[in-house]
This record gives sequence, C-alpha cells and structure tokens, in this order.
Amino acid sequence: MPFHSYAPPRLLRDGLVMTLYAVLQASRNWQTTIPHSEPTYQEKIFFGAGGVPIFGIVAIPEKPK
Repeated sequence: MPFHSYAPPRLLRDGLVMTLYAVLQASRNWQTTIPHSEPTYQEKIFFGAGGVPIFGIVAIPEKPK
C-alpha cells in the first residue's frame, strides 16, 4: 500500500498563515465538522506515590478502541 504525502492548500503551506487560519476560522466551526458528541465526564480519585489522592475528571467514550 503506497503512502501519499499530504499537501495542504497553497495558502496554508506557510506556518504563520496556517496558524492564523486555525485561530480565526477553524476555531469557530470545528464542532460542526466532527460526527461524535462529547463524551460524559466522570469524577475519579487517582492515588499517587505514598497513597496521595489526586482528583481528576475522566471522559471515556462508550466503545473506546
């Protein structure tokens, strides 16, 4: 299976222009481009060195791969 290299659109080949596009345009509508909903968050207490409790919030989808 041959691997094809990715070539972005001509205007987005410059790093500065790509960053500005991501900040100004893509940040507005990125949620409409993904097909999945946000997973539910669960509170969890992890235990670190010496049994020190660490509070965390975890989001695990229903069928992770």
